[in-house]
Amino acid sequence: LQAVKGIAWIDKEPSMLNVMPVLKREDATATILSWIKKYAGQQNAYSEDVILPNVRYVLKEWKKDDAVHAAKQDVPSIILYCPGIQPSEKEELLGKTLTLSKIVLDDAGEYSRKSWAFNIVQVVDGRYQETVNNLTVTRDEITFVLDEQFALQHGITKGYKDLSIYTENQLSLEDTRVVYDRVFALATGTPGGMFQYIPDVIDDTTRISDLLSWLGNVTFYIAIFLSITCIYIVVYGKYQLQRRHWGIYRSLGMRSNSIYNCLLLEVLAYFTAAAIISASLYGVFLFVNRVSYSMAFYFKIFGVTVFAVLLLLLAASLFMKQTITKDSIASLLKVEE
Repeated sequence: LQAVKGIAWIDKEPSMLNVMPVLKREDATATILSWIKKYAGQQNAYSEDVILPNVRYVLKEWKKDDAVHAAKQDVPSIILYCPGIQPSEKEELLGKTLTLSKIVLDDAGEYSRKSWAFNIVQVVDGRYQETVNNLTVTRDEITFVLDEQFALQHGITKGYKDLSIYTENQLSLEDTRVVYDRVFALATGTPGGMFQYIPDVIDDTTRISDLLSWLGNVTFYIAIFLSITCIYIVVYGKYQLQRRHWGIYRSLGMRSNSIYNCLLLEVLAYFTAAAIISASLYGVFLFVNRVSYSMAFYFKIFGVTVFAVLLLLLAASLFMKQTITKDSIASLLKVEE
């Protein structure tokens, strides 16, 4: 997987949940004991040994010319990273034995304890850091670094539980799909794997967002059309119900433009009331929900929408004016049997 084009680095977290690092109590320094007390309290059940809690492990492939590899004899070597450890404590821990212990189920179906002794060949004051291709990974806990081949061959770990895959910048679409295909093929055969095939997730999310956007636009335009239609029907309907009244006014000298102005005022009254109620509900919705942009941005959009609706209402009222102008006084005063 590391050789796949586009992958810059893979940070591997070994599966060591049931592995306990054990140190002789007499070898534990003040910083180690303080760490134990902070994360595990007092361990009265162990009089001779102490178990280090909240630790991390790093498996590395040690080369034969590595100084740590050369220091190995009968006992394998291990490196300890301990934040805040004092120089005098580092000297005390060098050459001491650290034991990794775990409970295993043997072929007979019985539980037994297996232990592996390591020689502490290096103690580092600070957090473990690893930098590859301008990428830096830091572990804040006490960290043990041991030989990857030894850990796998002797059953200390069966492999890795987490893989953090870092890709190069500006990958092409083809390289991205190759990376995801290889990782997906690796994760498919892993029980309990939590890998998601991101290209499919992106495609599904895009389709859903496009559908919701389309539905939102359709709903928006339908709502505007229905609002304008309802106001027009209400106002023009009232005009039709009061035809004789308007005919009497016309016979007394009232012009059709005056009738239109009265109806237009009623339209604007309905529009103003609807705009105030809508603005109030819209403001409450914005305050209740977490929005991505400033409140002014959303109210500008609301203002543009209200202005567009007003223009459409005025256009509809002009159509209503033409209808009113065509009505004669006689037709308004006529009583239909």
